[in-house]
Amino acid sequence: MNAFRILTIASSVLAAVTAAFAANPARAQVTVPLVAFYSPSAGDFFTTSQPAWTCRLHGCSGEFGDYQLYGMQGHVFNPELPQPPDTLPLWHWFSEAREDNLLTTHPGWNPADGHTRESGTAYQFVRLAGYIKPVGTNAYLQLKNFWKEGDGDNAALTTARYIYTGGSRIPMRVPPEYAEARVEGVLLPPESAPLSACNSSRPFSGGDRASWQARGNYIETWTSPDGFMHGDVVKITAPQDNYRIDFWGNHKLVRGDDSYAYEPGYPAIGIQRFALLGRVTGGRAFVLGQGWFEANQWFRALGEHYDWPGNCILYDAAGLPPGTLQLGFNDPHISDNGGWANVTIRQWRP
Repeated sequence: MNAFRILTIASSVLAAVTAAFAANPARAQVTVPLVAFYSPSAGDFFTTSQPAWTCRLHGCSGEFGDYQLYGMQGHVFNPELPQPPDTLPLWHWFSEAREDNLLTTHPGWNPADGHTRESGTAYQFVRLAGYIKPVGTNAYLQLKNFWKEGDGDNAALTTARYIYTGGSRIPMRVPPEYAEARVEGVLLPPESAPLSACNSSRPFSGGDRASWQARGNYIETWTSPDGFMHGDVVKITAPQDNYRIDFWGNHKLVRGDDSYAYEPGYPAIGIQRFALLGRVTGGRAFVLGQGWFEANQWFRALGEHYDWPGNCILYDAAGLPPGTLQLGFNDPHISDNGGWANVTIRQWRP
């Protein structure tokens, strides 16, 4: 079942949501999540803000064919509310011939004239997906369009990480056959009072009473004295220690070395080799300055230099079984490591 037919099935749900907003617009969410899915059979990335689809972030069931949850991309201004100033409309188009979903802000795809668009084959307008900010400073939440020539597929993603080679940053094509086409705009971070409190260095409410050792040859699970639950925000700190990365006595700083992982086998591509990493085992994490990470996707845990702490991390597990926060190192072979990072984790709670 292709995405266009599934969208038709879901239209009654969307109509009900729209009617509810119209009846009581004050209760409408100002922003809504933009979520990516992927169909192996159609070779199609499908990124959408439709509630009938995005509820899968929190475990809802429904008829989705073989479209698998790829991950949260960010938030858009709600398409059911008036367009905010200084934003761009994000339009959703679909080509049945290509089985391709396209999200774009390009003015040439403005559906106001009521016509289909030809881009090698016909695209029909589906819906307004929301409003987003023009390209600005939040590079980690840039919504980019990637294009796969062989399948004729567009992919609107922010989760295309980076690899570093030859001293320059180039996009890591996710999957590798996709090439970056254009930047559509910038998505919004989640709204969270604890995240704002952490980012402005307001007093934390819990977390570690003392530092502990995140060992170089283990995947460590954080045992917070205050628990770890949906809506919590944490920040990971550690002094500028080093640890052993092999049996021959070579050592690296816990923030990693000056090179970036791009070879196969490293847990986190595009992050410093041998750096301390974090991940959640259920739900997802939003890391300021890095973006969204689904369960078991590693992110940089500490700042890149000196004794800088890591960025604020929001844990999102609404409607899902609780997960844990884990730490490990960006090393393809941790079994021969020794030493540790002296970690302290602070916690802000809703």
